[in-house]
Amino acid sequence: MNFSANYTWSHCINTGTNQLFQNTGGYTPERRGANRGNCAGLEVDRRHNFNLSTVYAIPRFTKGRLQNIVGGWQVSGIVKLLSGSYMSISSGIDNALSATNDQTPDQVLPSPYAPNRNIDHWLNPAAFAQPATGTYGNMGQRNIVGPGSISIDMGLTRRFQVAEKQSLEFRAEAFNLPNHVNPGNPVTTLTSTTFGRIQSAGDPRILQLALKYVF
Repeated sequence: MNFSANYTWSHCINTGTNQLFQNTGGYTPERRGANRGNCAGLEVDRRHNFNLSTVYAIPRFTKGRLQNIVGGWQVSGIVKLLSGSYMSISSGIDNALSATNDQTPDQVLPSPYAPNRNIDHWLNPAAFAQPATGTYGNMGQRNIVGPGSISIDMGLTRRFQVAEKQSLEFRAEAFNLPNHVNPGNPVTTLTSTTFGRIQSAGDPRILQLALKYVF
């Protein structure tokens, strides 16, 4: 039996990007100080990342019949725990009259999250307000974290020797074996009727079988 595990704590910070090409083909500079925050993206800034993998080879048996049925199998598993990714809240309105898409609302409550976070209420709409015309909101960029994820994958393999130089390998694999729901990120546009709700999820349980002939 083999075990392998690793844990990574990481933090990525940048000033974001805001590429907006007008009719003249110019580049709108970003607000570097105001836009400084956590790196966005599903795989960029994940604060906690834990992985555990194992392979167990069932031992050989002295009795031929038992060995033919039970022996020779290998069971493998991978467990992955990942914290949520960071995102920005968009005001949805050009309050700053700048024609840029990096505008955030004002945060008026200490916490932007719903009291009991779930897929229907991850963010609290009452925690935000539209800023005054001609101003940017007081919220920073990419400082809202989404749900984490749990992934458990399993595999079962066995190799059958057909002849001296020929073998048959059977493999069965299960991805997201417990069919655990891994919610996606919530809607982050304040003007949307579904603001704060999660409307996506990771893959459900997926099973696949394979048979390989080696000669």
